[in-house]
Amino acid sequence: MTELRKKLPSEMEAFAGDFHGLLDQIGIAGGRDFLRDITPFEPVTDLASLQKFLQNYATTFLYPIELSVICKAYSHAARYECRELIALDQELSNDPNLQRFGNASSQVGRTHLLNLRPLRENRFVQRYLAALDAGDAQAWHTLVYGISLSIYSVPLRQGLLVYTHLVLDGFAQVAGSRLSLSPKEVRAVVDEIAALAPKEIDSLLNAGENLFKAA
Repeated sequence: MTELRKKLPSEMEAFAGDFHGLLDQIGIAGGRDFLRDITPFEPVTDLASLQKFLQNYATTFLYPIELSVICKAYSHAARYECRELIALDQELSNDPNLQRFGNASSQVGRTHLLNLRPLRENRFVQRYLAALDAGDAQAWHTLVYGISLSIYSVPLRQGLLVYTHLVLDGFAQVAGSRLSLSPKEVRAVVDEIAALAPKEIDSLLNAGENLFKAA
């Protein structure tokens, strides 16, 4: 993970710090019932339930939804398809399964999208910013992350691997801190789950032609 992060442009490094805050907001529940409100997952109260949560989150949200959205945003940015990106943004906003994540996601996404405002020669970015200013877009963090990968010429596979580790590490660190779990044991759980990421990402990219056509 460290080696992957070292290859990211400095402009994208700020995403890593903001992810912790994003995941902390998503997981706020108080006390030991960490993440109790994220259906259909059970509360995280110990190491075993953290492992189960991360496994379920990866297979239910991370790989099929979040990474897919990043791929689509990356493709739209590469093709300067701003209308399609805005439509995808609105589609996410109207998805009842994602609405409870909307505010936290948008806070991170808006921050990093606004950081792209100086790129005035990039009409794609400026049109998306205009849609945000007009209230026609929410700037989901996954969309802005995918756009940033394209703008800064980060290989998509590398960007997806970094995102996967950021999310899994972020949830694990927040849970480990709140529940006073052993850092070594938490690290082992994350490493076990993250070991499956390359295969999942390769499958997603191998289906890329159809995925991007559906974007």
